[in-house]
Amino acid sequence: MPDLSVIVTFYRELAFIGEALNSIVGQGLDDFEIILVNDNPDFEIKEFLEQHAGLTCVRFVHQHTNAGLSAARNAGIEAASGTYLVFLDADDYFLPGGLKAHLDLALETEADLVHAPFLAGVKTVNPLRSGLTANLIDEACFSFHAKKRSFAQVPELQLIVAPWKFLHRREFVIGNSLLFDPELRKFEDRPFVLSNLLTKSHIAFHSKPTRVWRKRAGSITSTGKSDAEFKDMCLGITRSFKVIDTKPAGFSHTAGTPEIKLVEMREIVHTLARAIGGTELLGVANAERESSETVRKTLTACAARQAADPAFARDVVCGHTLADVHRRFSHAGLTEAAFFQLWDDIANQRWSKLKGSAMVSRLIAAQRAEAAR
Repeated sequence: MPDLSVIVTFYRELAFIGEALNSIVGQGLDDFEIILVNDNPDFEIKEFLEQHAGLTCVRFVHQHTNAGLSAARNAGIEAASGTYLVFLDADDYFLPGGLKAHLDLALETEADLVHAPFLAGVKTVNPLRSGLTANLIDEACFSFHAKKRSFAQVPELQLIVAPWKFLHRREFVIGNSLLFDPELRKFEDRPFVLSNLLTKSHIAFHSKPTRVWRKRAGSITSTGKSDAEFKDMCLGITRSFKVIDTKPAGFSHTAGTPEIKLVEMREIVHTLARAIGGTELLGVANAERESSETVRKTLTACAARQAADPAFARDVVCGHTLADVHRRFSHAGLTEAAFFQLWDDIANQRWSKLKGSAMVSRLIAAQRAEAAR
């Protein structure tokens, strides 16, 4: 059994996958495997196999239908045999020595989940990290080293969306049936992360960035989204609350307890903050397009789950999320009071008021400008 299985899924990212694979092989790991999942059934893999024939650590999984990222990652989990699993998108890469340090901490602690920060940028791997920037949430919440924590001790973990920030102990994933939802072809990360965090787990923290999330034109996060994709995003929000409302295997809290109410409130604030500050949902809700009604219903259901309590949300729940949204959009007039007024308006379906709001118009314009970068 290898120490680590690196699950790399790809569809059209052939221009980047060589760099991704080299960033794994160059880590100096003693015992590892790469599970390369091809989610493009029309791609002729023979030439690619020949090109990378020297990488004996690579095992190929070929999907016979394009079933989406969730199904591809699940196929990688099923094929993996390592003590730990880690996900790498084919257009991202690991920093020199980053993955090895991350794995060393995992093997030392035997933690179920091992978190590490990341950098964002467009440059290729280089020791000077030219053009790379630190993630603001990582800097504010996770710049520390710890061998044993729980979700209850580090509630800021609920701000995390990406599963690739963790090493996952494979027995923990398999034993608790922590797979991706195959109905979510995109925007599948959030329910998976929540399921992992809310399942009683031993979590370790590595203080330094280990990988680079590559910002590029044509990726899921940068491309103008279709109505089907906005509906997928809404389905992901709905499934996230379903994770909270139900009881996964090994669930660390009981539904209806104060702890779960905290988790629920954090999720409400987190979802609405992302809708306003990062996912274009606010703009879609205030437009007239095929997905607009679905978006409005989803955001209304989220906002209406619990009455807004600004002091509680600011001081107890997730001040970092509110601070980040305020920092990015203060020029549009978004204060904490304005955020919670938006929350109340969404919960009570005051869409005509929102459509006529100058602040909402400025927020949407700023959000579109940021998405286009």
